[in-house]
Amino acid sequence: MTNFGYTTEDGACCAGCNGGDYDASFAWLKDGKKNLILENDWKYVPLDGNCDYDSKDHTRIQVESYIDVPQNRSSELKAAVAQQPVAVSLDASNFRLYTGGILDDVNCFAVTNHGVTVVGYGVSSTGVAYWIVKNSWGTDFGQSGYIYIKDDGTNTRGICGINEFPSYAITSTSA
Repeated sequence: MTNFGYTTEDGACCAGCNGGDYDASFAWLKDGKKNLILENDWKYVPLDGNCDYDSKDHTRIQVESYIDVPQNRSSELKAAVAQQPVAVSLDASNFRLYTGGILDDVNCFAVTNHGVTVVGYGVSSTGVAYWIVKNSWGTDFGQSGYIYIKDDGTNTRGICGINEFPSYAITSTSA
């Protein structure tokens, strides 16, 4: 999936927000043969409620299927992110306090409650591996809308549960 900045609102809240259940969103889009909507055309509102999908401008991009990346495997997530952005659900309970740096809170995992997109990864000048995560709260959040989360490189849930539920959509262009 190419990162054109599709809105997380597309399926997440139309299918029921459920703390960022991307598989439900992908299935809603796929089964309904819905076209994706650009993020600039539909800003995320974190509420279950009326789905405003029909009133928005649509692209010609549709979800054909989706792939669940093997759970709790940092190396598998990294391989997937090297090919396309990957949706993850994680514990965002402490995100409101984030202003910069690399989040490295081993206690940041109670329950997955927020859907975000891992768009890349890197290594800091001090040798700390991290994920580049695009949040849906706008550019005033974190580092211009992004949060950097430590990649602990393990076969565990990872910091804030980032390794627990990764998935990505396979898309195509409709006629």
